[in-house]
Amino acid sequence: MLGKEASLHSLRPRIPQPIMASDSAAQEKADGLAAAYCDQNGAPDPARAPEILEHQEAQTVLRQAQAQNRLHHAWLISGARGIGKATLAWAWARFLLHYGDGDGDDAAGLPTSGLAVPSDSRAASLLARRAHPDFLHVHPEWDARSRAYRQSLSAAVLRRIPSLFALQASSHRGWRVCLIDSADALTPTAANALLKILEEPPPRALFLIVCHQPGRLLATIRSRCQMLPLKSLSEESVAQILALYFPAMADSERRDLAQLGQGSAGQALNFARSGGQEVYVQTLQILQSLPHLPYEAMHTLADGLAQTGVSQAAPRFARFAELLLGILHRCALHRYALHSSNGAPEALLPPELSLGEKWAQTMPLHHLAQIWSQLAALVQRNAELQLDGRQSLLACFGLLAEGMTAKHMN
Repeated sequence: MLGKEASLHSLRPRIPQPIMASDSAAQEKADGLAAAYCDQNGAPDPARAPEILEHQEAQTVLRQAQAQNRLHHAWLISGARGIGKATLAWAWARFLLHYGDGDGDDAAGLPTSGLAVPSDSRAASLLARRAHPDFLHVHPEWDARSRAYRQSLSAAVLRRIPSLFALQASSHRGWRVCLIDSADALTPTAANALLKILEEPPPRALFLIVCHQPGRLLATIRSRCQMLPLKSLSEESVAQILALYFPAMADSERRDLAQLGQGSAGQALNFARSGGQEVYVQTLQILQSLPHLPYEAMHTLADGLAQTGVSQAAPRFARFAELLLGILHRCALHRYALHSSNGAPEALLPPELSLGEKWAQTMPLHHLAQIWSQLAALVQRNAELQLDGRQSLLACFGLLAEGMTAKHMN
């Protein structure tokens, strides 16, 4: 873990300026992203990640299953968002399509550990261009308006899967791989369609299913998959990933973002792209004022999130929501630990210490959990309707103030 001295105290509020560019090149310049690791839409691309950081245990499980010729036909790769689940899935697809079962001629050059393939791998080259005939990537479609991938994965998209298995594999290695990213986006109809495919899998078929919340997936789908849970990343790994995507970023800024990411490189990258550090500082200042509502500061923050251009308001509000819910979650953990025999964990980030202590004295744990639940429902509604989040942001702080006032009145 990075030292606590690498805190966010040095940050100062600054409203992100609107980005008026319209093409991916201008967006890349505005974001500071390294294009080599992004997809055609300018978003970080797990297929282009140069290496897998951590998750050695999961890699060993896959390698052993291959070596023993006991590869399950479906693997459910689970864990928090942004920790490298899709990166691992892409790496395993490359490895399997290059080396096959790892026997005979395929065993030549087979690494003793890890999932690396030669730099001149034909399979890897085809996958990078999304042109491998034995591979299918199933994912939500890109929304040009919001410059983000859609929230749902329809059954119509899954209808491409049977065509992958309709013909014989192009390679003598024989594997055909379908990567679904992510199962959380499946509509009910799509989930049932996937279940039918998993019930009667074609021979030499491999399904790699990325899932953030496997508990919400159909139990019948989970029962047909081999579970492969992944853990959150260390702050060092998150900072290292940030350095790849933002080579010009200062070390101190990367450390701050790694702390905010809370073990998720994807979340840290999203914060970096949407001014998350500034939003975090502004949010924390407003929370310190509750139950008094500082309307000027709230509207300033809302106006900053609602700016138009390439960075649309809905993704900006999503980053704010992640930050707010994360703060509440850490305060709840701190509140619980203070009143348990386990002592206080290091759940709070350094700038949150005074807020956590204040809420520990004034807000019962069940009350804080109830407010978190209400805010999560509000955030989910905002995401489903793709609203700009201005009114939702004001409502979030209003709910918190009302909750604190209601407590004091009891």
